[in-house]
Amino acid sequence: MLNRWNRLVALSVALAAGCASSGASSPEPAVTVDRAEVDAQSAKQQVRPRLGEMRACYERGLKDRPDLSGKVVLGWTITPAGTVEGVHVQSDTLQNPRVLDCMTSLVARWRFSAPPAGNAVQVAFPFVFSGST
Repeated sequence: MLNRWNRLVALSVALAAGCASSGASSPEPAVTVDRAEVDAQSAKQQVRPRLGEMRACYERGLKDRPDLSGKVVLGWTITPAGTVEGVHVQSDTLQNPRVLDCMTSLVARWRFSAPPAGNAVQVAFPFVFSGST
């Protein structure tokens, strides 16, 4: 599937429960880019302000299951206009449909700067959540 797009932005964020509940800053996301057409720094800067939304989804899940932890990799396409299409779960060890629905709904509404050269960009973004057990 990713070969079709010829571009992959892989962004990684660790969201520890301590950060989520205390309001402390999240660890620095590690960004890797396949092909120079995508500005990884720009993508990271555009996702960073939205991490609180993802934390809120996770915190809702913690209310039902205090030991909730795992990794969710969401995939989506940034269109040439900067809108998001095709949000989907690529992998999930969190195993919480309520949290997944919240996360995918949020990403579907996000807007990004238009990708360079007017090309659509496929994004894979892993979120790692750790409960305080």
